[in-house]
Amino acid sequence: MTSSDRQGAAALAETQAGAVAGAVRILADGLRELEFEAALRAVRHLSGGRGRRWIRPLMLLCAPLLGALDDRSKRALAEATGGEHVFSAETATALNILLDFLLYPVLGYLAGLAAGNPPLTESDRGWILLGIMLATGETLVRLREGIFGARPANQIRLGGSLYGTPVGWLLAPLIERVVRWRRSGVIPVDGYFTPEFESKRERERRYGEVYAVEEHDGGAYIRMELPRRIPPSAARDRLGLSEEMPDYDLKIAIEPEQVVVRGSVPDPDVRAVFAVSPACPTDFETRIPVAGPVAGYAWRYRDKLLEIVVVRKGALADENGSNHRARG
Repeated sequence: MTSSDRQGAAALAETQAGAVAGAVRILADGLRELEFEAALRAVRHLSGGRGRRWIRPLMLLCAPLLGALDDRSKRALAEATGGEHVFSAETATALNILLDFLLYPVLGYLAGLAAGNPPLTESDRGWILLGIMLATGETLVRLREGIFGARPANQIRLGGSLYGTPVGWLLAPLIERVVRWRRSGVIPVDGYFTPEFESKRERERRYGEVYAVEEHDGGAYIRMELPRRIPPSAARDRLGLSEEMPDYDLKIAIEPEQVVVRGSVPDPDVRAVFAVSPACPTDFETRIPVAGPVAGYAWRYRDKLLEIVVVRKGALADENGSNHRARG
């Protein structure tokens, strides 16, 4: 078993600053610990492998249709392709809106013909206008956060079109070829929040069960949420603790076909509170399956979010096919 143990205040302070592994280190068994951003780029890199060369032009060709997908799918595609020169959620949505302003009036015109109107007459105008109004209304709903909330495009939720779901079914082979997701625990729902929902989510965090896995041919990208609050209790009040949860001591282990995350509450007062609180384990262990063989990995922890990148053998090559070299 190969493991990387990062625990204690110094290690956590380093990871919170975003500097986890400044240089590549060759470990005893040949497994590489990589600089985080370089590892993430290697995993999300699209080049290489049989049948991969056609993905870039196909993504560009299908962008107006891919823009009909929901926000999560478009953001995942944008991240997976590794750059706006391949796919941009904002550009794809804009192209899809333009497509809708052409498509909906045509569908309105065809609906008028189906209703018995003679072609190319004044009676078709109302149906065409209905299509334009439908496209306008849909656009206002899809971009409401930017139009009414005055937020920049990269911070708003880019909603899908009326036909986004069937487009997702139609283009599923392409989408799954680019990015694949596995999820566990409670996953947030855009626009949905209740105190009960968040309370359950916080309980799942304490067991290390709120995580998402983004799978690629080159490896896997794991995001795990950690607890943010100490649950209210008489013990917490008696010890004078605040609501904010201190950072966990974390240990990351790379084992055959899985990543093991172990977390432990370091503060003795918080451990005492957890000992008398329901659904509050002081330690947790989560095993996340990943496909191998693994060549290297990287991780960082900041703002209660643990990110792990597992790089498969053969993925540590840049666009020119040369291996990433150690930095010193």
